[in-house]
Amino acid sequence: MPQVKGGQKGKSGGKQGAGGAKSASKAPARKAVVKQTTDASSVILGIFFLIALVVGTAAWMGQSMSVVSSTVNNLTDGVVKSSGLSVKDIHVYHAAPEQEMRIRNAMSVEEGDSMFRADPREIKTRIEKVKGLGDIQVHRYWPDQLVVVVTPLEAAMLYWDGERYIPMDPAGGEVPDVDPQAVDFPVITGKGSIDAAHDLIADLQSFPAILTRLSYAERVGERRWDLVMTSGVRVKLPQSDAVYTRKNQPHAPVAEDDGAPPNARFEALETLLALQRETEALDRKLTHIDLRDPDYVYVRRSQLTAALENTGDRG
Repeated sequence: MPQVKGGQKGKSGGKQGAGGAKSASKAPARKAVVKQTTDASSVILGIFFLIALVVGTAAWMGQSMSVVSSTVNNLTDGVVKSSGLSVKDIHVYHAAPEQEMRIRNAMSVEEGDSMFRADPREIKTRIEKVKGLGDIQVHRYWPDQLVVVVTPLEAAMLYWDGERYIPMDPAGGEVPDVDPQAVDFPVITGKGSIDAAHDLIADLQSFPAILTRLSYAERVGERRWDLVMTSGVRVKLPQSDAVYTRKNQPHAPVAEDDGAPPNARFEALETLLALQRETEALDRKLTHIDLRDPDYVYVRRSQLTAALENTGDRG
């Protein structure tokens, strides 16, 4: 009997021991969770105190955060330069000497600057402001090289300045080493014609029958164009942004996402093309074709002009 009783005590003691072990096994996991929470709190608290220290230092020194940031950047640049990660070589390919100078000025990066602050995307954005460039590629080669590869725009028109023909690209930049006598480009002239020529030429590309008969385009009052054809007739075009809605053929409503008004100049060119197909007006002896009125086309014949001169304008 005592043995049986002792055995029950042993079982009871065994259960307590198992419970004690189970309780002990939970303790390390709980401590780990507490430790991780404490570590995260320490990091967050450390960041908070660091920010507070920077702001407090700036306030105490009477300086703005931009000044503090500049100081930190200068210190960082010093460390970077000492480690050999500064810009040593800047290469610009496929650009004329004058363009290369403008590109280097636009980059705002010089030899000796930190490679980390020479962001290719930012440099490309700055270079895009330089006129006369097509495709632009900027590469950063570690540890110390920057490479810029550009595609200069080719000549697309000739500008007559009153004395000579100057080859120009679509962006209005002068293109060197082009013989004006050896190319067949649209000729533009007049004050403000260079800046406005790109849109005009883009419109004329849709009307080969007009473009091939064009002698030159003259900018009038920095507002609109006159086209002087090879036959001598002068075509007066309206302003491109003018409201050009015919009374008998109104335009469809402009879409809400299209804020641009109808291109009056383009529609006038459509009218001119139709007139050419029906009457060959551009090949006849005319002095003027006025397309500034959306509802009427005014035509003046050279014979009528001569008759008026003979009669002293009495007729």
